[in-house]
Amino acid sequence: KKPLGFSAAILQIMLIDAVFSFDSIITAGGTAKHLEVMIVAVVIAMFIMFTFSPKIASFIHKHPTLKMLALSFLVMIGLSLIIEGWDAAAAHEMHLKNYIYFGMAFSVGVEVLNMVFRKKQKQHLVELNEPRIDDKKK
Repeated sequence: KKPLGFSAAILQIMLIDAVFSFDSIITAGGTAKHLEVMIVAVVIAMFIMFTFSPKIASFIHKHPTLKMLALSFLVMIGLSLIIEGWDAAAAHEMHLKNYIYFGMAFSVGVEVLNMVFRKKQKQHLVELNEPRIDDKKK
């Protein structure tokens, strides 16, 4: 895969930031009663995204299993919302959210242990040389 050029990378970052900013604006508009609070919240959110997105992207690149964990969390939350939409009282009685949050916390704990184990395992790796065959002996 050919790497992106600098201008293409900047454009991609701007587009992704615009999508997330639009989401933040909708959320802030739904929760804030004052326009000033909404504007400040969006500006702070954009600053945080620009500041920490390279570090987060690097961390996720080093630990690709986090992508699958995040996807499974989104699926669980989506299913929870569907179940609550059908019968909110039954979902509340079954303590559905408690089970989901416990499952998420347990999964994160297991993933942290796996990350620590993998890091220790990489420190003890031995690099083997490829076998060499002399052409003269043939």
